[in-house]
Amino acid sequence: MLRNAIWFFIFWGIFLVDDHCLQAMQQTSVAASYIEKSMNLMQVIANPKISDDAASKLVFDITLRSEKQTAAQKVELLGALSDRLSKKKSNNSNETNDTETERANMLSAYFKTFKPTQIVTLHSQDRTSLPMLHYFVCISPVISLLLKHDADIAMTNIVNDTPLHTAASIGCAQTVQLLLEHGADVMKKNIFNYAPLHAAVLPVPLVLCIMPDQSFKHEKNNVVSMLLDKLKGQHTLEEALQSKNNDKETPIALAVTTALLLSETRSDQENAKYIDCVRLLSQAQSKSTKGNAPNTEALKKVQQLHQHSGVDKKVYDQIIKLIQK
Repeated sequence: MLRNAIWFFIFWGIFLVDDHCLQAMQQTSVAASYIEKSMNLMQVIANPKISDDAASKLVFDITLRSEKQTAAQKVELLGALSDRLSKKKSNNSNETNDTETERANMLSAYFKTFKPTQIVTLHSQDRTSLPMLHYFVCISPVISLLLKHDADIAMTNIVNDTPLHTAASIGCAQTVQLLLEHGADVMKKNIFNYAPLHAAVLPVPLVLCIMPDQSFKHEKNNVVSMLLDKLKGQHTLEEALQSKNNDKETPIALAVTTALLLSETRSDQENAKYIDCVRLLSQAQSKSTKGNAPNTEALKKVQQLHQHSGVDKKVYDQIIKLIQK
């Protein structure tokens, strides 16, 4: 009789504890460490009593924070979450979360791409492999997720680029905005003495082989505008405009070079973006010097490149007018 009573209380105790966990997961997040020890993760993800938001939070917490799972196990978890969310979509459910599905699929691709010894966590300082904030730089929903999970916004790659350098160089305006809102350093320099403003006026890489999404259109001019506004707000604008890289180039001199070289091979729309970068920097330069100092360095750069092959004459004429204003 006593034995039966003990089993009765054990059974109901386990049931109540598990039910309490499920309720807690729906209202708040349950510590990933507790879940790992006490419940089967795949069963938790599949449990219909748990909301999509709670299941997503759990999976993202574990895949981004936990070091106990291998890359293959993390891919399996992310796949289970993606299947759960996609299943609702196929059933025409109103609870479909396309953004969460995209995040799961993108993170899954990351863990498939890199071997377990190469995986960089949110706070790793192993600069020989690619940090997540750099890898997903063109996909703002994933960047937002990583920042929400306290990703190290100052984490650098092998050439000391921060995520802001990477986002600026590729022209990912949404990501630049997110990084600036989270306090990214606009004056940080890499090993080539490029600040983010220098990176923003570089040509977009021809092959974005490290990026999981190559369908976006760069917004270099918008990125330059965002960086200038931020620098103006921090009262470091003049310092940034006069900052030189290892080749002794200021941002506007580099912008002129980028706008002119290969301008014959670009579309008018592409050339317009690079010309706009020069316009924005030229205007900022004029205001910071109160119009007293002509931009001789940029003008000299334009004249040097005048006879260079691949320079479109119409682009050259527009650049000259902007610099001489």
